[in-house]
Amino acid sequence: MDQQPESNGFLRFWTTLPGLLTAAAAVITAIGTIYVTSTVTKNTVGPSPVGPVPVVVSTVTTVPTTPPSVPADIPVASLSLGRVDANSTRETGVDSLINACASGDDSACAQIIRILANGCDQGDGLSCDLLYEVSAPGSDLELFGASCGGRVSTDFADRCATL
Repeated sequence: MDQQPESNGFLRFWTTLPGLLTAAAAVITAIGTIYVTSTVTKNTVGPSPVGPVPVVVSTVTTVPTTPPSVPADIPVASLSLGRVDANSTRETGVDSLINACASGDDSACAQIIRILANGCDQGDGLSCDLLYEVSAPGSDLELFGASCGGRVSTDFADRCATL
């Protein structure tokens, strides 16, 4: 009988199914690594095709955490009384003052703001919503009302009563 020389154990492994699968996995991994490396290098070398990266500058609005000072007389023209809901003014007790303010009584206007700012400071969401609605746009009082008395961000403007 002819005897075949016994092959080395290491070489015999590569002729088995697990050996063939290991070899195939090694080849696929090598090809994948080469592909990914060349793709990443190609996309990151050189100037950006889009141009310079824009810089975003944002401004931070400081929201008062205590009611801003209310002047003794607030001119009627500086209040936005048209945005006020009559039902909510009754609940906060400023409905009679709204009529006096609308008739030109500046001290009534200041008293409305004072009552709403104090109510908002004490956590009354409806007072905060009304303060936001009647205050001059961009004023500290509007920001105080919009932030529910400095408790939340101004994203909740006119929704403090629901919090």
